[in-house]
Amino acid sequence: GLSVGTKTPALVPFFHNRDVLLIAVGWYHTIAVCAQVATGSRRPPGEVAGEKEIVGRLEVVGFGYNKHGQLGLGHSEDMKQAMKLPLLTLTTSTPPLVRKIACGGSCSFFITHDNQVLAAGCNSRGQLGLGSFKGRAKTPVVIKTLTGENIDEVVCGFDHCFAIHRGNLKMKLFAFGANAYGQLGLGMSNDVCTPKEVSLVGMENIDVIACGGNHSMLICGGRLLSCGRNDYGQCGNKEGDRFSFTSVTQSDNAQINTLLVRKVACGASHTMVVRAPNVLMGFG
Repeated sequence: GLSVGTKTPALVPFFHNRDVLLIAVGWYHTIAVCAQVATGSRRPPGEVAGEKEIVGRLEVVGFGYNKHGQLGLGHSEDMKQAMKLPLLTLTTSTPPLVRKIACGGSCSFFITHDNQVLAAGCNSRGQLGLGSFKGRAKTPVVIKTLTGENIDEVVCGFDHCFAIHRGNLKMKLFAFGANAYGQLGLGMSNDVCTPKEVSLVGMENIDVIACGGNHSMLICGGRLLSCGRNDYGQCGNKEGDRFSFTSVTQSDNAQINTLLVRKVACGASHTMVVRAPNVLMGFG
């Protein structure tokens, strides 16, 4: 969102008099949902604008690298400043269209208030979930396979993705995209272009899911599970790549209490976990 790079944090001019409600980043691009606030309205740091302060439009914007159309703007030109996505911007007379966003390496996802999941960007590995491995989507396209599944969240690695439904009676986890290392947890290594449901036997209650470049991690009731590429040990075990979600046990890593893992986050080839009592660990 700046015309030149910076090595220290800097305010992004576009967001002056806008409250940022949601933000997601890919490898080289950013998607945000923001709301205009009344000109001259000043609030203490961290305080969100009240409903009466919000004016004009609730906006979905993108900026950064856009070779594959991942900004959803209808073209593939890089954007040094934030640009609005007309398709996903509404007036305040209507409930905000987008309630969740997520970004992969070169793709973006939007979950709407009527529970549609839309995708834009690169699709060379099927990571948009559109049923093919062809081309790219320069404007957001509905993932028809997920219609009616009431998806709550999308989580992305570089070019693999998970869509999660956290129902009261049954949780569902769908996977699609690159899978050469088994990072989708489907027990195979073929790329997947149509969202495929992951078997949740033994891990019905997923608390947290995180994706790295080519590996994936879950926390289920305090247990840590992993799948995917493991050349640097980023899956937390001493073996090779894992093609299905498998528990990281104390025999893999003596410092991990398998019932007390609270948080997990992934980089391209490393993983960080927080285990009780608030101890930070890393591997990869």
